[in-house]
Amino acid sequence: MGIIAFSGGSYGYARCTLSPFVGYLGGMCDLLQTVLYSAVFVNTISHAVALSSEDPSFMDILPLWWMAVYLVVILLLLPGGKSLWNIMMFVGGLTVVSMLFYCLPNIPRINFGEYATKAVAPFAGNAHLFINELTGPTSCYMGIDILAVFGKEAKEPTKNMPWAIFWTFVITMMFAWWVTLTVVSTSPGMGPILLNENLLFPMHMAFETIYDLSNGAANMLMVPMVFSTALAFLYAAACQMQSMSKLGLLPPFLSKTHGPNRVPVYGILTAALLGYIARVMRWHFAPHGHTLYSLSMVGACCVYISLFWCFLVFKVRYGSMDRTFTNPLGVLSAIYGICYFAVILLSILFVQLNYQALLGFVPFMILAIVYYYRVVESRQFFSREEQSTFMKAYILNGKYLLNTTL
Repeated sequence: MGIIAFSGGSYGYARCTLSPFVGYLGGMCDLLQTVLYSAVFVNTISHAVALSSEDPSFMDILPLWWMAVYLVVILLLLPGGKSLWNIMMFVGGLTVVSMLFYCLPNIPRINFGEYATKAVAPFAGNAHLFINELTGPTSCYMGIDILAVFGKEAKEPTKNMPWAIFWTFVITMMFAWWVTLTVVSTSPGMGPILLNENLLFPMHMAFETIYDLSNGAANMLMVPMVFSTALAFLYAAACQMQSMSKLGLLPPFLSKTHGPNRVPVYGILTAALLGYIARVMRWHFAPHGHTLYSLSMVGACCVYISLFWCFLVFKVRYGSMDRTFTNPLGVLSAIYGICYFAVILLSILFVQLNYQALLGFVPFMILAIVYYYRVVESRQFFSREEQSTFMKAYILNGKYLLNTTL
């Protein structure tokens, strides 16, 4: 399973268990997830900076703010090595501190019965509305899988990475529940005012009230919480481009690095350029809605479904293969995961009535498939580890097919 340490996504699994083509599509979905999710938070940072000026004209030049934010992110990523990880640790720590400054002072102000029940309980709606809103909680899962991209930077990744993913998930869920409870239980509660276009997050109003801040200052307090996400996802996208390029799945120039820390400069610049183009296209063709966020969620759902499906294939066909980590929750957890993310995927593509995510995802997959059969199929490269794993997989799969046919 060490292949995941350098592949950083579902395609390492899928190339070994299903087919090179399925693995390639899994990698492309992972790229869709990371590039667009970073772009979503670049936009959020730009909105926060523009709104902090309290000058309406600043909202008319958002593309310039996107460019400025991407430039700052790129400059922070370029040093690489220890400097990069120090920056990551600082921004991540600042994010946690900001959330604690929001949650802890709000504890005396929490009143679930007065503020939350008016809008969220009892639940009023139907199955269609429930599935439509189910995509919200799924955002807590976003990014958990890309921790594997950083496996080459970790000591003993096969031992440490599973625990890193586990504790990241626990901390994320803890803050998600805590923040959600605080948002719905403090004045003004969940109501129409939260849909105001000048409000980036429901947390914004509490910052204003608790610390007696202006609208602009409260917006700026949200920046650390989203800047770390934009930074990490852009770097993850660059690392994945570099990894896929080394396997022949993407153009060769993306595998090149710069400096003693081997920073994937071309991957960083390409991911930033693609994210910026996506933002400009969304600005021009779909000025309303959350198209890029929905597309990133589509990519994430495809990745998670692929990972769970590959786990089932490993369990059924290659149960005797040596592995460094075993899922303690077993097959049922994989089946549950497939069903859950399949519902989310169907919700985004077909239940939500604007169909913008579908209109973006289908052309992306068509281009990816054409590129695979015209370019990738003839030049893709399998590493020694993949070749060894493929050989074992083919032998075990042959025995499996022989036994099932007999």
